[in-house]
Amino acid sequence: MAGRHRLGAFRALAGNSALRRVVGGYALFILTEYSVWIAMLVYAYSRGGATIAGAVALAQLVPGALLAPVFAALADRRSPVVLLAGVTWCRRLGWARPR
Repeated sequence: MAGRHRLGAFRALAGNSALRRVVGGYALFILTEYSVWIAMLVYAYSRGGATIAGAVALAQLVPGALLAPVFAALADRRSPVVLLAGVTWCRRLGWARPR
């Protein structure tokens, strides 16, 4: 009986085109994010083995782990629209830097 309710709920959600687009976009975002992670770790491993790959992983994870509580506290006091705009501009500045 519970299986029918779940299937009915899934069908109702799958019938919503806006929700399908959001879920599809999120799936593509996750796929690209994991692809970049794997590519960087494979490249680091090919250059210096497991030690370098581990150092690259730590270099990516530690700043986020240390700064997440600070930014979460700041985010609670701001409008979500302002936060999204700020993050978007920070990303654009990061992409625009000279190489």
